[in-house]
Amino acid sequence: MATNTKERTQRLALSAVFCALAFLTVFLPVPKVQFLSFDIKDTVIALASLLLGPSVAASLSVAVPLLEFITVGSTGPWGLLMDVLSSLAFSLTAALIYKYRKTLSGAVLSLLTAVLVQVAVMMLANLLITPLYTGAPRSAVVAMLLPLLLPFNAVKSVFNASLVMALYKPLAEILRRARLIGDGQGKGYRFGARSALVLLVSLAVVVATVLILFLVLGAEYGGGEA
Repeated sequence: MATNTKERTQRLALSAVFCALAFLTVFLPVPKVQFLSFDIKDTVIALASLLLGPSVAASLSVAVPLLEFITVGSTGPWGLLMDVLSSLAFSLTAALIYKYRKTLSGAVLSLLTAVLVQVAVMMLANLLITPLYTGAPRSAVVAMLLPLLLPFNAVKSVFNASLVMALYKPLAEILRRARLIGDGQGKGYRFGARSALVLLVSLAVVVATVLILFLVLGAEYGGGEA
């Protein structure tokens, strides 16, 4: 009983730390493409989700955007809804798949699926929700889908997924050695030649997405909400 209580306390404490870290990323200087901001809070939320499970994915995907909305948000309730949907689509998808397939291939599959789900959800959300809070006609949003919204969301999602893939295993090892997670949590896969290759590929994709963001999509640094 005492062990279970300790594990629940550690889980709650870790969730709170990840929530705080994800919220703090909101204050980082971020690249912008027109009115879209390239934030990385989904990287932190997804890391917590893979380590701690789907329930944490769901709670942080709501809590972090809500904190952002209360403190520095400027897009109103509709923007909050889109933010929550985006984080849920990415982190909850990844956590649900990885929960039942804790292997290297499972990690790759969970994040690739998360990218596809997030992009699809955000395309639909832009079509249905963006006209409601911007006042723009739906035809104008449709005109932005292929040249702006689709590539931006795809690049952003792939960047976050690649960063999660690069950071997950080292972070899991650090937390396990510090006894902040149990031996059964975060194991996923052993670090060997194959996972080293995945790490290098992940970092290469991170660099590639940044180059695409600036050289192709014309991003500039600035503040603002996504």
